[in-house]
Amino acid sequence: MKVADLLVTISANSQGLRKELNAVKRNIKSAFGAESIKLSEQVASKFKWIAAGAAALGIASVKMNADMEMTTRAFEVLTGSSDRAKDHLAQLERFAATTPFEFPGLVEASKKLQAYGFQTEAVIPIMEAIGNAAMAVGLGQEGIDRITLALGQMNAKGKVSAEEMRQLAETGLPAWELLAKGIGVSVPEAMDKARKSAISAKDGISALLMGLNSRFNGMMDKVSGEIPQSFSNMQDSVKSIMRTVGASITEAFDLKTKMKNAADWMSEFATLAKSSGIREAFDQMVPDSLKTAIVGISAAIVGVAVPAFALLAVNVIAATWPLLAIGVAFGT
Repeated sequence: MKVADLLVTISANSQGLRKELNAVKRNIKSAFGAESIKLSEQVASKFKWIAAGAAALGIASVKMNADMEMTTRAFEVLTGSSDRAKDHLAQLERFAATTPFEFPGLVEASKKLQAYGFQTEAVIPIMEAIGNAAMAVGLGQEGIDRITLALGQMNAKGKVSAEEMRQLAETGLPAWELLAKGIGVSVPEAMDKARKSAISAKDGISALLMGLNSRFNGMMDKVSGEIPQSFSNMQDSVKSIMRTVGASITEAFDLKTKMKNAADWMSEFATLAKSSGIREAFDQMVPDSLKTAIVGISAAIVGVAVPAFALLAVNVIAATWPLLAIGVAFGT
């Protein structure tokens, strides 16, 4: 049979089939009703997005709480105490909620300062001065990172050096001027002293922070209420709420224990599946009560979505019938 003749035959046969399929669709719509069909289609198309959205929110909250717990452990090492770590993080959280800077960035800055030898109690006052200075030169979180790094390296070296002063000057801050004024000398004299390693880190950092406070004090307050700061504060508040929600979910459902048990169970399931197959692993490791629940939930969901699935099946058959017929005719 020629291809042209075959296509004519298929077309003729398809017409009869399409009439039957259209009749089936009419019967489905008549049996379930227009409202049921509409509801079914909504369930079939949107249920997964509702479930995914709710799950994503819960997972994100739990994840943020878990990250906070890891951060707390890190600060326990830095501060030497669980209580001090929690108090310090709470202070950083409040600081983030009332400044243009966000909590994760402040956490990293605090880690850096403490790693370079600053005491925990000094972090917030230093961050206040650095935050005002960074806001003054318009650098935001980047400014905090760069100023923090320079001061931290200076503290670690135990002296003021030209390298860290250059880093501060590159942010746009009048670093040499502030240092010179703070130690009571001229700028050239301050540069000469720094070249000779004659300014201790303690004296130099104190002079710089005093200068920053004197020159830029209140800069963060001046932008209070502006859209960028309001947006930043909203983000910090939302994240704080989510961490609290995540902690509540974790505690209420004992997620740590259950997730460990789940991880152990999945590892055992994977091992059994590899050695004996999925069916055997399912039969051995999934309790009968859970199997029944899975079937029940699936049946409920599918039951509501049956009309939509039925119409979808009819449409698929109608669309693919010519291709199937050609395949059969050519023996494929």
